[in-house]
Amino acid sequence: MTEPCCRAAAIQVRPNARTSWRLLKATALTALLGMGVAWVAYLFGLINGDLFASGLSFGLAVIVGAPVWAAVLLVGLCWADARRWDREHGGECGDRQ
Repeated sequence: MTEPCCRAAAIQVRPNARTSWRLLKATALTALLGMGVAWVAYLFGLINGDLFASGLSFGLAVIVGAPVWAAVLLVGLCWADARRWDREHGGECGDRQ
């Protein structure tokens, strides 16, 4: 008897426009944060006179840092949205009989 509940849960947890906007803002802010870290690392390398290290740290911060933090925020927001749905609908899908 839990199948209709699970089907409803799958429909409800799908991102809607508001959730998508939050995810977009979080991704944009994370990318800006990653770029800020990259610029700090770049300037630190320039101050120390090591151009290779500054370029490498800049590249790593942009290529690795920003997407990783964006993924963490996206997963966190989706999880929070699923928890909100769970609170509003009285427990996890398999809990209702």
